Amino acid sequence: MNEIINERVNLITEYIEQILSDNNVHATMNLDINKVNDNEYITLDIAVKERNFERHFNLGIPLNNETDFYKLLLNTFIDKYIDSETIGIEKYRDFFGFVGDSFHGINLSGINGSKIAFSFMPRKEESRVLIDEYNNKIKLSMEEKGIKSTSIYDSLRVK
Repeated sequence: MNEIINERVNLITEYIEQILSDNNVHATMNLDINKVNDNEYITLDIAVKERNFERHFNLGIPLNNETDFYKLLLNTFIDKYIDSETIGIEKYRDFFGFVGDSFHGINLSGINGSKIAFSFMPRKEESRVLIDEYNNKIKLSMEEKGIKSTSIYDSLRVK
């Protein structure tokens, strides 16, 4: 299963980098859980409206491997993007608003004005702990770089 998880995280980061290399596009990437043949699997939906692009993937990762998947995904985001000069990442946030105004995920931005709303909401408590660790790493990196927190939308944006 670890090989599949590695392949899928690489697939996700390849899509992120391709989307953010484009100029001024706004994309959504949504991780969800869907039932396939009586089993629950992690799925990914990608949409880039400006390019009329949509993809839907069953990642082939069963729900019981959720924690391993999110651990690798969040650590990969930190490793690849925390010091990137071309891709910025934000803290994970849970925003509960009116219908349609809720967001649970991470915003990513590219140097050329492109943005991705990467949404996911883990179901297992162990996975939620990983989000706290991710947010702490973002906060520490901001402090090391002398970036002051100005809101709940703490981020390491590219200049």
